[in-house]
Amino acid sequence: MKTSIILDEIDRDAVRPAKEFSRYAEYLRFDLARLLIEDEVRWIERDCPGCCYQGAPVLFHKDGVTYHDCPRCFTRFVSPVPEQAALDVLGVRGRAAQFRRHLFEQRLKERFQASLRTNVLDWLLQRCDENGVGGTSYCEIGGENLGWFADVAENRLFEQVTLVSSIPMVLETPGVRQVGSLEQAGQGFDVLVTHTALDRHSDPDGLLGQMADHLAPGGLLAITAACASGLEHRLLGRDAPSLLPLDRLTVFSVEGIQMALERHGLRVIELSTPGRMDVETVASYLAERVPQETGGGDFWRYLMGRSDPMLRRNLQIFLQENLLSSYLRVAAIKV
Repeated sequence: MKTSIILDEIDRDAVRPAKEFSRYAEYLRFDLARLLIEDEVRWIERDCPGCCYQGAPVLFHKDGVTYHDCPRCFTRFVSPVPEQAALDVLGVRGRAAQFRRHLFEQRLKERFQASLRTNVLDWLLQRCDENGVGGTSYCEIGGENLGWFADVAENRLFEQVTLVSSIPMVLETPGVRQVGSLEQAGQGFDVLVTHTALDRHSDPDGLLGQMADHLAPGGLLAITAACASGLEHRLLGRDAPSLLPLDRLTVFSVEGIQMALERHGLRVIELSTPGRMDVETVASYLAERVPQETGGGDFWRYLMGRSDPMLRRNLQIFLQENLLSSYLRVAAIKV
């Protein structure tokens, strides 16, 4: 199984600008608070989405929801979780979702492309070439970053391009269609892609099963997601900056996502954690807290406090090499 390492630098402010990120987090808390007080919203108890372990213990509470930590596969997840219908409404009309779409498509479009989009697209095309995956039909679930989707469509990388999203969008590229669900998309896709949709879904295991059903035999499923076995989540826990409950209802571990994929007849050909922000994220967090407020201990505070840029770079590479970064990227083939 392949593992990718990314050595180029990333502009942390381009991906997570502090002012905008803080405002986005406030909107997420507002949307979640509304879910918590609405009597008509149903909340569902669930087992571990990774290995189906029953009775995972409570890890902590955050913003009114309860996170569990699976002792078998180390996946972290919210339970009870809001029903998907309520989450779908928030995905279209919620304050956070609207702000996120505006931020990525207007203010951060060029910086985002330079930092992330081209790299992930190249990775996807390489995995297709290496595994003989055809270039006929492509399907993406989510489509919140239309810049990525436009690259695929406008460059004619696939003959047929489908976007599954309930968010009204203007798609001007000929030959591109948008549908509201996988059932409407049809079957037999050569490539199916989702960026962070599993993190936000109330039933990511069920969504994985649907995606596997809609792939052609030998088709490729590409996933990006947060990673519970990464440094940010393991060291900072409840205080991990990226752990915003509505965005991280499920945080798969390396072990958990592999178990879930194999359960649905998918063979993992690459599993990587090519994150480039763990060290800077943890260093910033520790620098802002007095020692007794963190569980990182003197070692981590000393390590992150050193000014040697090569030390931080080498540590981030170590995290990538050993699948310990907090950003997960997976490619799997339908057998």
